[in-house]
Amino acid sequence: MMAGAALIALFGCATGSGLVQPDAQAVAPPSLIGAVLDVESGKRLADCSIAVLGTKVGTRSDENGRFRLNLPDASAWTVQAQALGYYKQVRTVSVLPGHFDTLVFRLEWHSPLNPQILYIQRR
Repeated sequence: MMAGAALIALFGCATGSGLVQPDAQAVAPPSLIGAVLDVESGKRLADCSIAVLGTKVGTRSDENGRFRLNLPDASAWTVQAQALGYYKQVRTVSVLPGHFDTLVFRLEWHSPLNPQILYIQRR
């Protein structure tokens, strides 16, 4: 009986005749898979922030610059990628329920420091 209780805890409620089956009509949420690259070198960028603007949905790119992101629903969404030392990039996507789309961000490097050097002499 303990094994049956453990299965119920893992998979859902029990009815008189057994476990309740998931809805066969349930559709997976739309999702994005993709990568973040350096625009000049083509190198994949790790630990970049990818976020659906206006929501709390987001993720980070893995060590190979890849990411997977589940969208809240099948609307048009604005997705932003950013990384330290790079200009952020914003793209708009629409994905149907149960489908996925690919999205590749190509970020451009910028130096946070001003290339001009100011020399100040003390008297």
